[in-house]
Amino acid sequence: MAEGFYFAYDRALLPAFRRAFPVMDEPVCRTIVVSPLMEILLKQVEQLAPASHLPGVTDRLDLCAMQLIAEAFAGTAGAWFDYWTGESLHGPADIPAKSPEGRGGVLFARAGAIIPRAPAMEYFGHKSRETLELEIFPGNRAGPFVLYEDDGETEAWRNGAIATTNIHQALSPASAGLSENDMQAGAGRGSESPRKEVLTLTVAPRQGHDGMSERRCWQLLVHCAKPESVMVNGQPMTGWKYDAGKGILSAPGLGASAEKDFVVKVEW
Repeated sequence: MAEGFYFAYDRALLPAFRRAFPVMDEPVCRTIVVSPLMEILLKQVEQLAPASHLPGVTDRLDLCAMQLIAEAFAGTAGAWFDYWTGESLHGPADIPAKSPEGRGGVLFARAGAIIPRAPAMEYFGHKSRETLELEIFPGNRAGPFVLYEDDGETEAWRNGAIATTNIHQALSPASAGLSENDMQAGAGRGSESPRKEVLTLTVAPRQGHDGMSERRCWQLLVHCAKPESVMVNGQPMTGWKYDAGKGILSAPGLGASAEKDFVVKVEW
């Protein structure tokens, strides 16, 4: 099964990346900005790879790979969520590392993160993948998250048999969605002010891979304050629930059109 997380990079660097990360291949879904340090490390990989059979060289290659990973994911400025507690944090910062017992370790998600999840399966095909869950950590993104999918059974993806879904989110002041009259009315009520923020989640129709169903069902988990309203394609959403203890809004399975964007707006 050819599934996992992959990287996008200058194709001229492909040989060096494959030596550093043997599991890497196409398709790709994350962009790496190659820094000067990464260029140095990649040159070291190129030089060491031919001698990887010699004592000690494999250890040096492993060290280069770990340094590449650290550099690729460097940069902790901005807003983050403690995945286990939902606490909002701002970096860069040094904080005590702690996690609930049995959770496996400390885990943070950057504001703006979109994490898709399929149902737990005993084997591929055990359950349908046409219903997916999106876990949303509100924040602004520079661009959409691109979900890549293949048939899960063959290597047809090497020849372009993949489907892509663009998923984007944006966070803005709630007043941005109010008319001028509404804003003036809110200002005139003294302490009574417009709602704080609006999260807009936009899921585009799935593109490519003719073997897949055109329609899909989305379930949502949104880490946020208690919502005052939840809208889907301009209509009030029914059936949503809010867990105040975890700070999570959960929405039931929502069918998406094969022809137009699926848009959810949450105000709190």
